Amino acid sequence: MNKEKNIAVLNKYFLENISPKVYNIITENDFYFKISKKRCSKYGDFKPSLNGRATITVNNDLDKDHFLVTFLHEYAHFNVWKKIKNLQNPHGELWKLEFYKLLYEFHQLNGFSNGIGEKLLEKFFDSKGNAFEIIEKRRTRFLCRNIKTKRLFLIHGLFKINSN
Repeated sequence: MNKEKNIAVLNKYFLENISPKVYNIITENDFYFKISKKRCSKYGDFKPSLNGRATITVNNDLDKDHFLVTFLHEYAHFNVWKKIKNLQNPHGELWKLEFYKLLYEFHQLNGFSNGIGEKLLEKFFDSKGNAFEIIEKRRTRFLCRNIKTKRLFLIHGLFKINSN
């Protein structure tokens, strides 16, 4: 299949403006991407490679926003696995950071409909329970506002966060 036909297929599952970006992610990385039939037990899956290519699957019955979140969730697993080849804590701090970065990137690309991106990125908490909202991403840091005090902070992208 050529690029245009593949993007047309992706348009069924993603908003059209981000299908080319998703296509590039799929073709530039060393994993198989499969759209699977509905599974009651899960929406998507990441299987690391033992001696070949890793596999990411996403159920075909999801709406476009849910499909994107599931794809990004599994792609975050792939990116962490590429870095450390160890998934003992699959939803640990490194995965959370990677997933958040991907959500932020696709929010900036208008990859979500109806303000869902804002809800996903609304706020995060530090280890002391202070709530922050992200205003913008800089090179390696995020400009954040403390929700209670309204003070601004530059927070490094590797800062440990807790979700609410």
